[in-house]
Amino acid sequence: MSSIPQQERISIALWLSPSRSQNHTPERTLRSCTAAGVDNQARFLDAFKLGCVPACEHLANATPAGPCNSYANEDTWTDTPYAPGVVLIGDAAGHNDPIIGQGLSITYRDVRIVRDLMLENQSWSPEIFRPYADERRERMRRLRLTASS
Repeated sequence: MSSIPQQERISIALWLSPSRSQNHTPERTLRSCTAAGVDNQARFLDAFKLGCVPACEHLANATPAGPCNSYANEDTWTDTPYAPGVVLIGDAAGHNDPIIGQGLSITYRDVRIVRDLMLENQSWSPEIFRPYADERRERMRRLRLTASS
């Protein structure tokens, strides 16, 4: 067994899917970790004390670098990402489940479509952004389908 090299800081990202076994002890323990309370970091690290994980003591004995946080694995979106004087792009227009890692790709595509529409039209009225909204709605639908598979 190789040891994990010592680092000053370590970031841990966990994804706990509701479709996973409800009887899995680490999930139950991690779900019970709340951001409230003086011992929240200790409870979080205690969840890594598992006999089934090689070298788990490296995680369980870590020194927290900051508060416990979590990020919801969910999708948000708006069907109309434009209004008079504003066009929403990237995460501002909604984001997909970060587990599939498409955030920058979504943003770059949004920028390209909005740029092209603005270059093609002299008047930047909200109506010119309808094709952007239609394309983005379908793109985000497909990403939601992919992320849920």
